Amino acid sequence: MPLYRLQPVEALTKPPKDGCPGGAFEERSLVMGTASHYMTEARRQRKTVLFGKCGTEGCSFASTPFTVINCHSNMASSSLSLNPIKLASQIQQMGDARTRDYPVVMNPLFVFPLTIFYVYFVKVLGPRWMKNREPFQILNLVRVYNLLMVLLNARFCYIVVFHAYYPRRRYSLWCQGVTGKMDDELAYYYRTGWWYVAVRYADFLDTVFFIMRKKFNQVTHLHVIHHKYLWWKKYLTRIQIIQNVVFMSHMAIPLFVDCGFPRYLIWVANAQTFLVMCLFINFYIHSYIKRRGTPKLEADQATAKEKAHGVTNGKQD
Repeated sequence: MPLYRLQPVEALTKPPKDGCPGGAFEERSLVMGTASHYMTEARRQRKTVLFGKCGTEGCSFASTPFTVINCHSNMASSSLSLNPIKLASQIQQMGDARTRDYPVVMNPLFVFPLTIFYVYFVKVLGPRWMKNREPFQILNLVRVYNLLMVLLNARFCYIVVFHAYYPRRRYSLWCQGVTGKMDDELAYYYRTGWWYVAVRYADFLDTVFFIMRKKFNQVTHLHVIHHKYLWWKKYLTRIQIIQNVVFMSHMAIPLFVDCGFPRYLIWVANAQTFLVMCLFINFYIHSYIKRRGTPKLEADQATAKEKAHGVTNGKQD
């Protein structure tokens, strides 16, 4: 499926004739979506727009009413590189122009090595490092960390609800495409998104703390991927399963309603959400359905063990 890009034709002094000039091609990521949506919006708003169709042989730009200009660019015609550094640069250039240059956290050369090292540490290096060591006494540090995470995520939730949806209603809860707009308020919102991604890396510390405290039994597949573990996890797990179903249902709306949201992002987001939901369901089944008789069995085993050692009700016989 071709990828369509939109740019206001007012940004160009005249239609490009000699290849793809910087103004026509480099700003290709202002808006992403389907051409039919943009043509419909252009007619509705009575505006002239320029959209592009990028394929293996270059980019074709057309403006209403269907004036087609063929452009060719080395960036558009070249395939993705096998060189990791060049590939990372190409992935970044394919991103939204408004956030493309945000530092570090969305750079593939940072994300992939850090993720690989995290998995290696929690599954191999960390347990090996702690094998002959006493657990670190970091309970107070963990409490401060948990409190900080609660406050930061509460702040993010507030910004999303009150700056994006209510009462300003800059975004639609039903189906919101990529607008391509940028003003001071949106710049603040996007910077908040950058901080949100940065804080998500701090979630890795959850599992690192388990390793340092030698709580290896808590480093489950679910936790390594999702980084959540609370004492009231039974009820939290139910809420998380429902949350994932609601999220996937909401994310699927642009598959049926053309609002200009990139469809490939829907498949990626829902695939990741479906994986996490399956892990939650598997965890819930093994922890709370198949082990319903376990507490009584463990109590009987503990009593038998105490009697074998001559201990009853905390007293030595």
